[in-house]
Amino acid sequence: MAKPLARHTVRRMLDTCSTKLLHPPTFSSSAATDFSLNPSFHGTQQSLYPVDSSFTCFIVKNNTRSLQHGPALFHSQKFSTKVEKREKKIHPVTGKKPDNPRNHKNPKIFKSKFSEPAKIPKKKESESKLTELGKRPKETELKFSESLEISRSPIDPKNRESKYSECEKVPQNIESKLLVSGKSSRKLETTENPDSEILDSEKLCSILNGDVALDDVVEKLEETSIEMNHSLLDEVIHKSDNAGRKALEFYKWAVRQPNCKPNLDNFNAMIDYFGRRNDFKAVDSLLKENKNGLKVDLKTFEIIVKSLVKAGREKKTVNFFLKMEECGFKADEKAQKIVVRELCDAGFASYAEKLVKQTADVYYPDEEICNTLVKGWCVAGKLDEARRMVNEMSIGRLAMSAMAYNALLDCVCRLCIVKDPFRLMAEAKTILLEMEVAGVPRNEETFNVVITHLCEIRQTSDAMNLFEEMEGYGCSPNLKTYVVLIRSLFLAARVAEGHEMLEKMKEAGVEAGDRDYFEFIKVLCNIHRVEHAHKVFLTMKDNECLPGNATYKLLIRKLCGAGHPDKGKQLFDEAVERNLIPSNLTDLLVQSKVEKPAQEKKKMSKKLTLAMKKKKRNLKQKKIRLSFVKKPRKPKMM
Repeated sequence: MAKPLARHTVRRMLDTCSTKLLHPPTFSSSAATDFSLNPSFHGTQQSLYPVDSSFTCFIVKNNTRSLQHGPALFHSQKFSTKVEKREKKIHPVTGKKPDNPRNHKNPKIFKSKFSEPAKIPKKKESESKLTELGKRPKETELKFSESLEISRSPIDPKNRESKYSECEKVPQNIESKLLVSGKSSRKLETTENPDSEILDSEKLCSILNGDVALDDVVEKLEETSIEMNHSLLDEVIHKSDNAGRKALEFYKWAVRQPNCKPNLDNFNAMIDYFGRRNDFKAVDSLLKENKNGLKVDLKTFEIIVKSLVKAGREKKTVNFFLKMEECGFKADEKAQKIVVRELCDAGFASYAEKLVKQTADVYYPDEEICNTLVKGWCVAGKLDEARRMVNEMSIGRLAMSAMAYNALLDCVCRLCIVKDPFRLMAEAKTILLEMEVAGVPRNEETFNVVITHLCEIRQTSDAMNLFEEMEGYGCSPNLKTYVVLIRSLFLAARVAEGHEMLEKMKEAGVEAGDRDYFEFIKVLCNIHRVEHAHKVFLTMKDNECLPGNATYKLLIRKLCGAGHPDKGKQLFDEAVERNLIPSNLTDLLVQSKVEKPAQEKKKMSKKLTLAMKKKKRNLKQKKIRLSFVKKPRKPKMM
C-alpha cells in the first residue's frame, strides 16, 4: 500500500505548486519582507502540504515564467490572476494535439509528462509493417532531437514544406507495382491502368442468354463488330445453355463471317447442342441447309441417332436410317450396326429386330448383330425372347460372345431378385456352366454382374468368395468391383474389412473418384459410424481426390451432431477457404440432437370373460340375421 500513497502525495504537491503559480495571493511589501524573514513560513503548520525548497522550476511552454530557489522572490514576479487560453498546436511529426497530463488516469504516465522529456512510444510490429505506398525512405526520417526542436520553436510554413516534402513523395515505381498487383488501398488515377475489357465470348453469351428477342439477335450481333473464328464459335456454343433457337441464328450469322467458314466440328457441335435439348426441327433445318455444303460422316450420324434414342423416338430413329441418303449420309452396314446397337442398349430390341429383318436382303446379319439383339432383349427383361434368339443363332451356327452371356446372366439375376432371391446363386451357376461348355471364358464383367446382384440382396459373404475366385480365372478386379464390395461391406457394418478393401484398391493402383468416396461417407453416416466416415474422408484427401460441396456439408452436420464440434469446425474452415461453403452458413455447426422415433404403444388386448364372449357372439349373429331382412322403403316426399 506504500506505492499508491507516495504517488498521490507527489501529485498533490505538484497541484499546489501549479495553483500558487497561476493564482498567487496579493501581499503588501511589508508582508512580503515578513514572509521572507519568518522561518515559520516554510513549516508544515501554515501550509496544507509540505513544500520543498529544492523544487527548482516549473517550465511553461514559452519559458517566460520560472520559479527560482526559495519562495522569497514571489514579490519580484508579476503574476496575473487570469489564465491565458492557448491553442494547442498540432505536432508536425505525429499530426496530433498534445494530451493534457491531468486527463491521464495512469500516474506513471502523468509523472513522465512533467519530470522527463516527451518520449515517442515504440511502434508495434503490426504498425511497423507499413504498406509500400505509405512507407518513408530512411534518408528522410527525422531524428528525435530535430522533432523536439520543431515542437518547441515556432514553425515556419516554408521550412515545414521543405522538410516534409521529400517524405510525402511516393516513388513512381511503387505506384506501378501496386497498380499491377491490385493491392493499393486507395484509388490512384494513372494512365497505365486501363479499364478491364470484357471478353468477346462473354459479350456474345450475354446476347444469347439474355432477354433479346429472336428477331433482334442478328442486329445485336452486328453491333458488337466482333471478328469470329472457329475457336470462339465453339466456346460460345458450349457456354450458351439458355440460348435455344437463338443459337441457330448465331451460327448462321457466324458462318457468314470471312474468318469463320463452315467447319464439320462446329456443325457437329451445333447438332449435339440441339439434340441434347430434343429440338429435332432445328436439326432438320441444319441438315437441309447443308445438303450442298459440308460432307457429313458417320460421327454426325451417330450423334443424331444417340439423341433420338435418348429422347425415346425409336420409330423416328428407324425412319431416319431408311431415309439417311436424303440428308446427305451414305447408307452402309456400319450405319446399320450403329442404329441396332443404340436401340438395343436402350431396350428397344423389337424395333432393332424389325430393322434387321427389313434390311436382311441388303445387309445379312452377322454374329455381332445377333449378339447385340440378344443383349437388347435381355435389357428389356424378356428372357424368353432372348432364349429364342439364342436358338436361332445355334441353328445358323453363330457363336455367342461373352457380351451376350453377360447380358443373359444380368437378366436372370434381375428376374430372380424380383421373384425369388434365394434362387439367384443357383441360376447364375447354370449360366456360368453354359459359358464353360461353349468355351467362352469369363471376364471382369461376368464377375461384376454376379457380385453386384449378390451385394444388392445383402449376400456379402458370397460376393467376397467370388472376389477371391477372380484371380484363378485370370481376371483382375476393376473400379466397379471395388466400389460395389466396399459399399456392401460398410452397409453390413463390417467397417474394418471395408477399410482393408480400400487399402487393397490403393495397392492395385485403382483410383476412385469423388462420387465413389461420397457414397462411402454417406453409407457410414447413415449407419451412425461418423468417425469412420471422417477416416474415409482423410484417405480421400491422401489419395489427392478433392471432396466436393455435398461431402463437406454432410460431414460437418454429422460430426457436430455426433459430439465432435472441433472436427466439424475444422472442416467448415477448410471448406470456406476453398470457397465451397459461404462463411455465413453457420447452421451446419449447430449440435443437433438425434431424435429417436417415438415407439407406438402396443394395445394390450383384454381377456374376455365367458359372459362377454356370449354377448359378442349374439351381436354378431344378430347382424347376420338382419342382413337378410328386406329393408322398408322410404316414403316419397310429396
